[in-house]
Amino acid sequence: AGGGVGSDAGGQADAGQAWRRGMPCRIEPTDDDPDGDGLTDEIEALLGTDDRNPDTDGDGVLDGCEDVNRNGQRDGFESDPNEPDTDGDGISDGDEDQNSNGVYDQGETDPLSPDTDQDGTPDGQEDRNHNGVVDEGEMDPRSNDSDGDGILDAIEDRDHDGVYTDDGVETNAGNSDTDGDGIDDGVEDRNRNGAVEPGETNPRLVDTDGDCLADGIEDANQNGERDAGELDPLGRDSDGDGIADGLEDTSCDGVLDDGETDPASTDTDGDGLGDGLEDRNQNGQVDPRETDPRRADSDEDGLDDGVEDANQNGRVDMGETDTLNPDSDNDTIPDGVEDLNGDGQRDDGEMDPLDQDSDADGIPDGLEDRNRNGRYD
Repeated sequence: AGGGVGSDAGGQADAGQAWRRGMPCRIEPTDDDPDGDGLTDEIEALLGTDDRNPDTDGDGVLDGCEDVNRNGQRDGFESDPNEPDTDGDGISDGDEDQNSNGVYDQGETDPLSPDTDQDGTPDGQEDRNHNGVVDEGEMDPRSNDSDGDGILDAIEDRDHDGVYTDDGVETNAGNSDTDGDGIDDGVEDRNRNGAVEPGETNPRLVDTDGDCLADGIEDANQNGERDAGELDPLGRDSDGDGIADGLEDTSCDGVLDDGETDPASTDTDGDGLGDGLEDRNQNGQVDPRETDPRRADSDEDGLDDGVEDANQNGRVDMGETDTLNPDSDNDTIPDGVEDLNGDGQRDDGEMDPLDQDSDADGIPDGLEDRNRNGRYD
């Protein structure tokens, strides 16, 4: 509360003279104003205030600055010198009129209005400890958008009790990022109406789509839009490869770590086979008879998986080498040595990785090419 003297005190005042900005609330005591509150004993008698106490109600604002025009009655624009909380909002007049000058100034709450910012929540509910200061976790009774997130307090604090209720309906009017996902509530609730509508993430849920990656990780620049290179906080499979983002980014940190597939790319290893085709059961693991979506050459034979599985259907068809067998024809020479240029075709001068006896001379390739380098030395 203020200390009883107007912050813009100056000039002189006589007892009973109507107060105006620039005049002090307290004057030197006189015979007709022994308590020096600016009200004569006659006026105090009309008001019912104590002519020996300059602040009858003890609210920190002198009687002569509550009866501003000093006419001995409480007018509609005046606070009540006999009532420490004129508007009944739970905050004393002196804590609302912080410079104790009897005037509602910028930066103060209004001692004559129980809801200064007209947001539907009384000042005393917003300033819960009634100290006139916006403390951590409190709403600001001077602003209809306490946390500055673009959503009105009246929409966030639906029951107008000044307390955030984690009921799936309210967002926290005292915290611009209710769910702590890094995206402000007013960015997630784009039309700022308090409802989660199609195309919006949920400001009450860290992970709207439930894929284990926080909305603020998927929407990396936290602007509420899906920009190039970002994951989709509204879709569990951002790249549409059939594998959920959280199974690809198993650390759920938005970073492509060793051993992970890329939830922003349908073909992490760039071998021409989609991740969801290589990981056929789409469980994020390399199981038996699956190629590795993290390695372009699963069997390490020198041929990319997409070259061996030429029609890219995830099966070994006639005319294709085996993506999981480095020596498809079992002639002891790796497929990638027989197909020297690695193009999946048998070109002049190359052996056939699908035939143990490429030249049909009756001698297996592995016996003819003893050093298994694919060349005639």
